[in-house]
Amino acid sequence: MKAICNGDREIGKMLYSMSTLFRSQLKEDDWIPIEQELSYCKQYLELFEYRYPNIFTYEIDCPPELSSCYVIKFILQPILENYFIHGIRSKETDNHVRIVVRREHETLTFRVIDNGRGMEAADIAQRNEALRRALDDRNDKFDKKSIGVNNVNRRIQAVYGEKYGIQMQQMPGGGLEVCITVGEREEA
Repeated sequence: MKAICNGDREIGKMLYSMSTLFRSQLKEDDWIPIEQELSYCKQYLELFEYRYPNIFTYEIDCPPELSSCYVIKFILQPILENYFIHGIRSKETDNHVRIVVRREHETLTFRVIDNGRGMEAADIAQRNEALRRALDDRNDKFDKKSIGVNNVNRRIQAVYGEKYGIQMQQMPGGGLEVCITVGEREEA
């Protein structure tokens, strides 16, 4: 409020978004509607619009009938964070992130697709193998660079089962697609 009173609306809006995200991490239930998960993503992306003005765009594509399905919270924000740490091309102005939510049988699929720096095919294969065996590998030998992604994957597998989780693939022409699968749940 002090920033807004001093005429700095941009800083005020950034601080409000950050405090909303922090509060939701601490106070919200463990299960939230997809609509709320996507709202957190939007707030997070809006913060990075201040950090990277005019160099990236984003879109969120979720059919309305899926917005009331429940998921464990904060399964997407660490994926977005990874993009801003490792994938964004900060000297380019055409960066784009797209979040797509779909239902495939009784599975909810979230795809975070970017046109960033991507990863080498061998690194993706190694990462996918580590993610696949996340619950088997209890001695924490995973790559420390992607602790948030590993944590989300482990939470997903612990809650939904080992057939769910995160997988990555290289996008044609550059960038990365991170696919998050969870079981469908209509209520918390």
